[in-house]
Amino acid sequence: MHISKQTEFLRILVKTTCSLLFFVALPANADKALIQIADDAAKAYKIRPTLLKAVCHVESAWKANAIGDDGESIGVCQIQIATGQSYFGKKRGRSEIRRWLLNPNINIFVAAHLLKSYLNEFDGNEGLAIIAYNAGPHAKVLRHYRKVKQAMKSY
Repeated sequence: MHISKQTEFLRILVKTTCSLLFFVALPANADKALIQIADDAAKAYKIRPTLLKAVCHVESAWKANAIGDDGESIGVCQIQIATGQSYFGKKRGRSEIRRWLLNPNINIFVAAHLLKSYLNEFDGNEGLAIIAYNAGPHAKVLRHYRKVKQAMKSY
């Protein structure tokens, strides 16, 4: 059986990501209010709180006002402005979306919703959900995964 390099890469990345993800400790500067928001969002979307907290930690080290180097990734969970527009409507201005995403309550709940969507799509596989969250839903490796999953239905 031949396994493509892309599939093998994905398998290793998922295995590594899953094994490392939950050893992340909360930084000393993590605001207790932000941690509570993450707990509330995780409960609302029925995802593991450690998953959402790890995303907050890795994406911004719990900084509510974090702006990514690209200027497009906003807030605690580094939500892209384009993603915010898909939630709040394309008619909203970029500055309005940016302001909303700087609200940690909105930002963390959007992240929880995204993670839940990816978990549903990838049958609860947290590694794939994390990859989708980071790379975006149109990443090449995810397109490959979806094609293979669809083809599997034929057999």
